[in-house]
Amino acid sequence: MINNPEAVIFDETDRCDPVEIDCGPASGMGENILFEEFFESQTNNNPIIGNGWTNYQEEGTQAWEAYTSTGQNASLGRSARIASAFSGDARTVSWLITPPLDFTSNTGETLRFRTSNSFADGSRLTILFSNDWDGDVTTIAASTWDVLAAADIVTDNDFFGNWIDSGIVDLSCVTGTGYVAFRYNGSGNASFDGTYELDEIQIKAN
Repeated sequence: MINNPEAVIFDETDRCDPVEIDCGPASGMGENILFEEFFESQTNNNPIIGNGWTNYQEEGTQAWEAYTSTGQNASLGRSARIASAFSGDARTVSWLITPPLDFTSNTGETLRFRTSNSFADGSRLTILFSNDWDGDVTTIAASTWDVLAAADIVTDNDFFGNWIDSGIVDLSCVTGTGYVAFRYNGSGNASFDGTYELDEIQIKAN
């Protein structure tokens, strides 16, 4: 209990804010494909598999799945989606993580993808990068995951039928063997059970 303003002390320099990676503006994408996924070879209504993906449910039961949709909320051919709606789960934390990528031998690395939603509500999609994860799902939570803040991600205010381009995200300042992760946070609560869709992921280098 705080009895007066003098009891609030902000001398501690350590903070819990996420670390953001910002390599500056990217002039364009290179021609060398390090990783690419358009989800066309996936099977609708089944978890995303193959191509080096790690599809992991840290909390809850909902995995990233392939789907095809027409109409106002059309997919881009076949796309990936994640949702906690009607799951009954108190909390959903689902990861879709690329295979390991070499950010030391390559130069001018960039990332680009597209996202859409079906009323995101209070759920959240975050794009993360780690170069200290060892590839074991049991160590995901203990690893360092920095936010790729330059990426544009669809918001709840965007029209649900639109696909939002991330822009060209510069990754040239990161080093080592690294992973890009798409992490969804939500719950079965109607205020936090939105759906996110993902497609046309490209990671390239010069």
